[in-house]
Amino acid sequence: MRVIDRSRGERGATMVEFALVMSFLLVPIVVGVAGFAVYLSNYLALTDAVSIGTRQAATGGWLPGADPCALATAAATAAYKAGSFESTTPSLTPTLTVYGPTGTVTGAANTATSCPTYAPYIVPGATVEVSISHPTQSIFSSYGSFTVKAQAETVVQGIPQ
Repeated sequence: MRVIDRSRGERGATMVEFALVMSFLLVPIVVGVAGFAVYLSNYLALTDAVSIGTRQAATGGWLPGADPCALATAAATAAYKAGSFESTTPSLTPTLTVYGPTGTVTGAANTATSCPTYAPYIVPGATVEVSISHPTQSIFSSYGSFTVKAQAETVVQGIPQ
Protein backbone atom coordinates (compact mmCIF):
# COMPACT_ATOMS: atom_id res chain seq x y z
CA MET A 1 0.00 0.00 0.00
CA ARG A 2 1.27 3.37 -0.99
CA VAL A 3 1.22 6.28 1.50
CA ILE A 4 0.33 9.72 0.09
CA ASP A 5 2.30 12.63 1.60
CA ARG A 6 -0.08 15.60 1.58
CA SER A 7 2.05 17.88 3.75
CA ARG A 8 4.58 18.25 0.93
CA GLY A 9 2.43 20.72 -1.05
CA GLU A 10 1.45 22.76 2.02
CA ARG A 11 4.93 23.33 3.38
CA GLY A 12 5.08 27.08 2.57
CA ALA A 13 1.46 27.85 3.50
CA THR A 14 2.25 27.94 7.20
CA MET A 15 4.97 30.53 6.69
CA VAL A 16 2.67 32.71 4.58
CA GLU A 17 -0.09 32.55 7.21
CA PHE A 18 2.41 33.38 9.95
CA ALA A 19 3.71 36.39 7.99
CA LEU A 20 0.18 37.70 7.40
CA VAL A 21 -0.86 37.35 11.03
CA MET A 22 2.35 38.87 12.39
CA SER A 23 2.09 41.87 10.07
CA PHE A 24 -1.31 42.71 11.54
CA LEU A 25 0.10 42.37 15.05
CA LEU A 26 3.47 44.07 14.64
CA VAL A 27 2.58 47.08 12.48
CA PRO A 28 0.35 48.75 15.12
CA ILE A 29 3.00 48.11 17.77
CA VAL A 30 5.75 49.69 15.63
CA VAL A 31 3.51 52.67 14.78
CA GLY A 32 2.68 53.14 18.46
CA VAL A 33 6.31 53.00 19.50
CA ALA A 34 7.26 55.55 16.81
CA GLY A 35 4.44 57.89 17.86
CA PHE A 36 5.42 57.63 21.52
CA ALA A 37 9.06 58.32 20.61
CA VAL A 38 8.05 61.55 18.84
CA TYR A 39 5.88 62.59 21.79
CA LEU A 40 8.69 61.86 24.25
CA SER A 41 11.22 63.76 22.13
CA ASN A 42 8.93 66.80 21.90
CA TYR A 43 8.25 66.62 25.64
CA LEU A 44 11.96 66.55 26.43
CA ALA A 45 12.60 69.43 24.02
CA LEU A 46 9.80 71.48 25.60
CA THR A 47 11.00 70.70 29.13
CA ASP A 48 14.48 71.88 28.19
CA ALA A 49 13.01 74.97 26.51
CA VAL A 50 10.95 75.85 29.58
CA SER A 51 13.98 75.44 31.81
CA ILE A 52 16.06 77.74 29.61
CA GLY A 53 13.23 80.26 29.38
CA THR A 54 12.84 80.28 33.16
CA ARG A 55 16.56 80.85 33.60
CA GLN A 56 16.52 83.74 31.11
CA ALA A 57 13.52 85.38 32.77
CA ALA A 58 15.07 85.06 36.22
CA THR A 59 18.52 86.32 35.27
CA GLY A 60 17.56 89.12 32.89
CA GLY A 61 14.05 90.08 33.93
CA TRP A 62 15.19 92.46 36.64
CA LEU A 63 17.06 94.74 34.22
CA PRO A 64 15.46 98.18 33.70
CA GLY A 65 13.22 98.07 30.64
CA ALA A 66 13.62 94.31 30.23
CA ASP A 67 10.60 92.20 29.38
CA PRO A 68 11.01 88.84 31.15
CA CYS A 69 8.22 87.31 29.08
CA ALA A 70 9.97 88.26 25.86
CA LEU A 71 13.24 86.83 27.22
CA ALA A 72 11.51 83.60 28.25
CA THR A 73 9.66 83.31 24.92
CA ALA A 74 12.76 83.90 22.78
CA ALA A 75 14.92 81.48 24.76
CA ALA A 76 12.22 78.80 24.94
CA THR A 77 11.38 79.06 21.24
CA ALA A 78 15.02 78.76 20.20
CA ALA A 79 15.64 75.79 22.49
CA TYR A 80 12.44 74.00 21.43
CA LYS A 81 13.14 74.51 17.74
CA ALA A 82 16.62 73.06 18.20
CA GLY A 83 15.40 69.96 20.02
CA SER A 84 12.05 69.03 18.48
CA PHE A 85 10.99 67.32 15.26
CA GLU A 86 8.89 70.29 14.13
CA SER A 87 10.07 71.78 10.86
CA THR A 88 8.37 75.15 11.35
CA THR A 89 9.15 77.72 14.01
CA PRO A 90 6.84 76.94 16.92
CA SER A 91 4.68 79.65 18.41
CA LEU A 92 5.25 79.07 22.09
CA THR A 93 3.31 81.24 24.52
CA PRO A 94 4.73 80.80 28.00
CA THR A 95 2.91 81.84 31.12
CA LEU A 96 5.30 83.57 33.49
CA THR A 97 4.53 83.74 37.20
CA VAL A 98 6.75 85.46 39.74
CA TYR A 99 6.23 84.67 43.41
CA GLY A 100 8.07 87.47 45.16
CA PRO A 101 8.20 88.73 48.73
CA THR A 102 6.20 91.80 47.64
CA GLY A 103 3.46 89.84 45.84
CA THR A 104 2.65 87.51 42.99
CA VAL A 105 2.25 88.53 39.36
CA THR A 106 1.27 86.40 36.35
CA GLY A 107 1.35 87.20 32.66
CA ALA A 108 1.22 85.41 29.35
CA ALA A 109 3.49 86.50 26.53
CA ASN A 110 2.07 86.91 23.05
CA THR A 111 2.58 89.14 20.05
CA ALA A 112 0.02 91.80 20.99
CA THR A 113 0.97 92.49 24.58
CA SER A 114 3.88 91.69 26.81
CA CYS A 115 4.19 91.04 30.49
CA PRO A 116 3.58 93.83 32.95
CA THR A 117 6.55 95.38 34.67
CA TYR A 118 8.10 92.57 36.67
CA ALA A 119 11.20 94.41 37.94
CA PRO A 120 9.85 95.02 41.48
CA TYR A 121 8.97 91.34 41.81
CA ILE A 122 12.17 89.71 40.49
CA VAL A 123 14.33 90.06 43.57
CA PRO A 124 16.61 87.62 45.41
CA GLY A 125 14.47 84.92 46.96
CA ALA A 126 11.64 85.29 44.43
CA THR A 127 10.52 82.23 42.50
CA VAL A 128 10.15 82.53 38.73
CA GLU A 129 7.92 79.92 37.10
CA VAL A 130 7.36 79.36 33.38
CA SER A 131 4.78 76.94 31.99
CA ILE A 132 4.00 76.16 28.36
CA SER A 133 1.28 74.08 26.69
CA HIS A 134 2.07 73.40 23.05
CA PRO A 135 -0.05 71.44 20.56
CA THR A 136 2.05 69.10 18.45
CA GLN A 137 1.03 67.16 15.36
CA SER A 138 1.44 63.41 15.40
CA ILE A 139 3.82 61.88 12.85
CA PHE A 140 0.81 60.11 11.38
CA SER A 141 -1.90 62.60 10.48
CA SER A 142 -4.68 60.07 11.05
CA TYR A 143 -3.85 60.02 14.77
CA GLY A 144 -4.40 63.80 15.09
CA SER A 145 -2.50 66.05 17.45
CA PHE A 146 -1.64 66.06 21.12
CA THR A 147 -0.67 68.72 23.63
CA VAL A 148 2.73 68.73 25.30
CA LYS A 149 2.88 70.54 28.65
CA ALA A 150 5.94 71.51 30.66
CA GLN A 151 6.67 73.69 33.67
CA ALA A 152 9.84 74.83 35.40
CA GLU A 153 10.70 77.15 38.22
CA THR A 154 13.83 78.67 39.64
CA VAL A 155 14.68 80.83 42.61
CA VAL A 156 16.44 84.12 41.98
CA GLN A 157 19.73 83.85 43.87
CA GLY A 158 21.10 87.34 43.56
CA ILE A 159 21.10 90.38 41.35
CA PRO A 160 24.43 91.88 40.31
CA GLN A 161 24.80 95.56 41.08
